[in-house]
Amino acid sequence: MVLHQLERFLVEHQDIQMPAIRFLLNLQSQIQSVLKEVRYLSQNLRPSILEHLGLLPAIESLTEGLNKHQGVEAGFMVKGKAARFQPEIELSLFRIMQEALNNILRHAEATRVEVILEFKEDGVLLTVQDNGKGMQELPQSFYEFLKQGKLGLIGMSERVKLFGGKLQLASTPGNGTILTITLPPGCLLI
Repeated sequence: MVLHQLERFLVEHQDIQMPAIRFLLNLQSQIQSVLKEVRYLSQNLRPSILEHLGLLPAIESLTEGLNKHQGVEAGFMVKGKAARFQPEIELSLFRIMQEALNNILRHAEATRVEVILEFKEDGVLLTVQDNGKGMQELPQSFYEFLKQGKLGLIGMSERVKLFGGKLQLASTPGNGTILTITLPPGCLLI
């Protein structure tokens, strides 16, 4: 609606000086950019691919996005007999994947990310590994991340605990980081 009003204003006011026209056209471009970002964010809140096809295609979509839009080589592999998760667990795992991949983009300086989802008889193992710069020091507890203002890792850990799972982090400087999530078999739909 704002874009239409701006376009109508430009058409109706032909007598505007060129600097003002440039300003308004620049404003129009900025509004279009913001709208595009809002659409992207709203689609990622609960993407239809997650709703209709499940977690596996949604994770594949996230990794493809890294390949296409972020310049990071990303792979996704499924091992074992794939199954659907309970809906609330799918959404939580999707959010964890978003956070993990965003952390890699923001902090790791990685060129490669590998996501492996392994279905085993005794549960599910989700691994996210990057080849980035790694962390200088891992705290003894995830709650130490809270003191450092790293709330994303705390949120991921808490989400996993809600479903009886465990989140582990391994990292060495110069050798990347490995995030491992272990979930019990009860998180899957039967």
